[in-house]
Amino acid sequence: MPRSNLSTSSSKRRALSALAWMVLWLIVFDIAIGVLFARQADPTVRPGVLSQYFDYGRSIAGKVRFMVGETDQTTASVCIAGWPDDGVDRPTEAASKDGTLVAVYGQSFAQRASQTWARQNPKLTLRIIAGPGAPLSYAYDRYLQDRHNHHAKIVVVGVLASAIPHLDTITAMTWNFERPPTYMYPRYQIRNNQLTQFEPPIRTLAQFREVLKAPLQWDDLLQKIQEHDGFYDSFVFHDNLVDRSVIGRLIRRAWGQRQQHRVNARYHTAQGYRPETGVIQTAQALLTEFAQAIRNDDRTPIILLLNDRGFDDHLYQEVAPLLRQKGIPFVSTHAYAPAKVLSNFLPDGHFIPSVDEITAQKMQAIYEASQAQTAYATVTSYEHDTGHDHSVFRGTDADLSHRQFGAYEPDDPSVP
Repeated sequence: MPRSNLSTSSSKRRALSALAWMVLWLIVFDIAIGVLFARQADPTVRPGVLSQYFDYGRSIAGKVRFMVGETDQTTASVCIAGWPDDGVDRPTEAASKDGTLVAVYGQSFAQRASQTWARQNPKLTLRIIAGPGAPLSYAYDRYLQDRHNHHAKIVVVGVLASAIPHLDTITAMTWNFERPPTYMYPRYQIRNNQLTQFEPPIRTLAQFREVLKAPLQWDDLLQKIQEHDGFYDSFVFHDNLVDRSVIGRLIRRAWGQRQQHRVNARYHTAQGYRPETGVIQTAQALLTEFAQAIRNDDRTPIILLLNDRGFDDHLYQEVAPLLRQKGIPFVSTHAYAPAKVLSNFLPDGHFIPSVDEITAQKMQAIYEASQAQTAYATVTSYEHDTGHDHSVFRGTDADLSHRQFGAYEPDDPSVP
């Protein structure tokens, strides 16, 4: 045999041998890491940093089946949060005779700001219904379900800028795949100039548990999510052999993150929300309907426009003109906590406490104005999206000072 052929054959054998050893060591690495950093046996216990890191890429279905137990005591808290049957006992009246019950609907951003407000004003009692990262559609639906269960006079609605694209979803599982909440909510859309609703196939955690046990019902649920959820991705959602491999999970996590960025880019860019997606039109319609429902119940709405990281003041630009036109009281964080200034945020993405303090002060100003409405004047419009008070009062006491209504000037030393 010619020397050149022998050399070529030898090179191929060495290459195949090196490849075999590499594959072998990858398998050993995969198994070793899987054993050393196996996930906790108890879903209610927060996993270690490395265990969680190597488990992030597990499929949504695989995570959910592990985290949702037979009872709340055996279920991860993130999978309980957001459901109507979350086991939380909420107040229906103010704690004191001279106090006020405030109902809050939204997500943890609204919850944190409202809790800060209650610390500033001890006469407030909070009734909070929130889902992790919940969109406006969730808040509106939960208010409609909850409106007759309490006697709140003030209703706070948290609208998160980063959750506007999630108006095209029906569950938090699809857009928060790394540690998925399981709650579901309607999908609203504008069709023929009317706000239409797709009812979620599951309404309670108890129903969700039953569906998990029934393969045919689970398949039917996945089919509905695929049809009605803009963030659904089959590779990220379905459990398969990839779940058994650490390397496979790392690959799936990378895919999932890329998919999330790609889908989000369909709805929002550095210039703002994409109008062709229709989510802004839906948000505007929901805010109009939401505020009207609150007012029909003889309550005062306070809309929190929560402009979080990566979304600049785009939410404010899109909905503030409508809120002004409708005379709906609102607070927008962009004026005192610009989303581009990263020091305004904690590592977990929430606002730092001093930002919540300002938001609470501005909610208090709206509250005081609503309280004064009966005694002093008819308040036709409130706005606290900037440091100035643009409220319009009509009546015999229209010359009441800004300070009486809690307005804050930009140079006011009382504002941190």
